[in-house]
Formats: sequence, C-alpha cells, structure tokens
Amino acid sequence: MRQREILRSHEAHRVPHVVSAKTRQKFTVFIVEDDAGVLRALARLVRAGGYAVRTFSSALAYLVNEEVDVPGCLVLDVRMPHLDGRQLQAALPRESDARPIIFISGTDDVPTAVAAIKAGAIDFLSKPITKQALLGAINIAVEQEAKSGQQRAQLAAINRKLARLSPREAEVLRYVIAGHSNKKISWHLGPTIKTIKVHRSRMMRKMEVRFVANLVQMTDLAGIEPYNDKNNKSSLSDGSVQPPQLVQRGRLTRAY
Repeated sequence: MRQREILRSHEAHRVPHVVSAKTRQKFTVFIVEDDAGVLRALARLVRAGGYAVRTFSSALAYLVNEEVDVPGCLVLDVRMPHLDGRQLQAALPRESDARPIIFISGTDDVPTAVAAIKAGAIDFLSKPITKQALLGAINIAVEQEAKSGQQRAQLAAINRKLARLSPREAEVLRYVIAGHSNKKISWHLGPTIKTIKVHRSRMMRKMEVRFVANLVQMTDLAGIEPYNDKNNKSSLSDGSVQPPQLVQRGRLTRAY
C-alpha cells in the first residue's frame, strides 16, 4: 500500500510542459526495447511529436553506442534479456545532470516502479503506451535536461575561474569560505596580514565576486570544501606549507 501511495504522489506532481519546436529539434530520445514491433511503434510516436530518435534493441547496444554529449532522454524497457532496464539504470551515472530516464513496462509492477523512481527515473509508463503519456513524460525530461544543462554551464564557468587561482590564492579561498578573518588566515599560513589581504583581493577578483556570500555559493556548487582544522592542515609544525589543494567533495584538485 505504501508503494502505491508513493506512485500516486509522484503522478500528482507530474505536470505536462509545453516544449517549443526549436527545443524539440535539439533533443534526442534514445529508446531501448527488445521487442522490434514495440520499438518501431514507440519511434513513430516520438517522431510524430517532433523529436529526433535513436533506437536500440538491447541495453548493451545502448551502452556501446551511448552519445553522452547529445541532449536527450532515455526511454527504457524494464524487462529485457541479458541486461534489463533496472540493471542499465544502475550502470549509468546517478549525478544530477545524468540523462533523464523514462521506464516502460508490460506489467503493473509497483515495487519495480517505485524502485526505479527512487533511483532517479522521471516516469514509469505501463504498456500499451499512449502518445499523450509518452510525449508528456518526454516534455518533462526536456525541462529537466535544460536545467541540468544550465547547471553544467554554470559549473564549467566556476571551474574556469578556479583554474586561474595561484596555489596561495586557492588556499586563501578555502579559509575565506570557512569564515576566517585575514588575521586568522595569516596566523595559519604564515604571511603577514597585509600579504593575505593582497592574496584575498586577487582571489576575489579572479572569481569575479564582491561578497563572500556569493563566493560561498559558487564554491558549494563546485564542491569545494571550506578549510577545516580537524581534517586539513595546510601549515606544518615547522612553519612550512603543504602543497595547496582545492578539496572537492570526493576528490582533491590541485590548483595551479
């Protein structure tokens, strides 16, 4: 019962969107379906809606020929031999900018539908699939992909700015977003307060921000961790400084 409530809640928040013809032309729908007849029928429906279509008869064929740089969504059958739809979903990236997935199924499999949606799928449609239901789900995928594209562009711009920073400016940045004053940064890193002010000013200029709040927002989006005394020691006991790093969630990125 709880699983059906989750599905009803998901459907209640599913709102059809109007997509312009120009946007549809730039969006590709990748369909993975092992039944040749169903694959052709789905492709006709999608093309009739004004979208470009790429078809695959198996999950493996999609993985081998995946075009990660092409804006689009994935229409994926749940039950297929060898590698099924849920297994393919698990093999694909789970990042927020991953390609949107619309599942299709020949059975009313509520547990599978709930698991797919919890794993990030935007919809789960039961066969026979109507044109309205399929295009409605694709239109939602278009909007999600557009938002992801904006986030990717914003993140790329932030990373370009981070790449301009000198090693010392990169260090100062992490202290600044942690809320440390120039005096405290000077105490940690060694240079005079006046020198820290110069590094801080250059860093803010290169990052193209005037206020620390804006810098915090940018670095949070880029996954830059603020300096933390407990798990990061930039200065060694002898006063020397370790190689500076911009610590991003899940990885270390050295600044040059």
